[in-house]
Amino acid sequence: MKYFNQFFTKKNTTLIALIVMIFCFEQNSFWVEKYYSNGFYKITSIVQRSLFSWIPFSIGDILYVLVVLYIVVKIFRFIQQILNAKERLIIFKAGLTSLLQFLSIIYILFKLLWGLNYSRLGVAHQFNLKKYAYTKEELIDLTRDLIFDANFCRKQIADTNLPRSSIDSIFAESKKCYQKISSKYTFLKAQQFAVKPSLYSLAGNYFGYTGYYNPFTGEAQIRSDLPSVLLPVICCHEVAHQLAYASEEEANFIGCIAANESDNIIFRYSLDLELIDYAQRELASIFIESNRIKELIATNYSLKNCMSEQVKKDRKAIRQFFEKNRNDIANYSNIVYDKYLKLNKQSKGISSYNEVIGWILGYKKQLEHKD
Repeated sequence: MKYFNQFFTKKNTTLIALIVMIFCFEQNSFWVEKYYSNGFYKITSIVQRSLFSWIPFSIGDILYVLVVLYIVVKIFRFIQQILNAKERLIIFKAGLTSLLQFLSIIYILFKLLWGLNYSRLGVAHQFNLKKYAYTKEELIDLTRDLIFDANFCRKQIADTNLPRSSIDSIFAESKKCYQKISSKYTFLKAQQFAVKPSLYSLAGNYFGYTGYYNPFTGEAQIRSDLPSVLLPVICCHEVAHQLAYASEEEANFIGCIAANESDNIIFRYSLDLELIDYAQRELASIFIESNRIKELIATNYSLKNCMSEQVKKDRKAIRQFFEKNRNDIANYSNIVYDKYLKLNKQSKGISSYNEVIGWILGYKKQLEHKD
């Protein structure tokens, strides 16, 4: 009881009150959309990017190192105190309190600086759009159309190996994509771009990421060691996170329709390759769930025959890159990330990336109806 009373200090009570207030606020998606995503966050995110976008390297990546060092030092000192103290229980309780305070502050900052966007109304509200409940046949047709478009784009590219582009040119073209699409949808106007090469590109082999957004600095980081043909869609995806689309499926959707605005053939090819992968995963999911493995094999064989040899070669090179560099630790990292997504209202976890297909088809149907 004594420790219970000591725990509820003014500082601890304030932290608990803020967490409860945040929890209550995020239960109302309308409030989050109006007052946070289109209000508070717009201001804080522009301030963040104004502070850090001009710096050529990632401040957020350095911040992560400093936080890890701080935690290591605190743990080391805590162990020393435990070993040297007579009243070890008192030291342990004090350490536990400090840990809970630290985690509470990180949680509050995360939610206020970006995390509340997980609870917004988002794409469905802004585009007056519903995720399309497609049939197996529609998905096969979409995959085939994407393959034909990829074949067409690849013919326009002279490289016999994977097409290469400088990371700076990809960042510049991504900015143009968002400038174009914001003329149609003003809420997609991106101010103060802050997209940078990751300082920890090689760590992506262990943690399974290709890019990530830092909510504490407003910067988006892209792995610079990836085949550059993958970077256009990854870059547009991370910019979508900067624009308050926290959900991976919605960030994928925004990134894809932004990349589609580009006249750059590499961007269009990158988009086709990305969507082909998502569509094929969705096809596999549909067939496996209904235990129709033979039909899946036959469908994949038919689709593969539609693909040009150069596109097949490029996809094989991309697979080999990830197979060569992927570390077993990434499997465990993906499990953790899957749990993180599910805790943030993405019920399908990592599989939610594939949900972009439903949004793309819904968007396509909406445009056809307008025409």
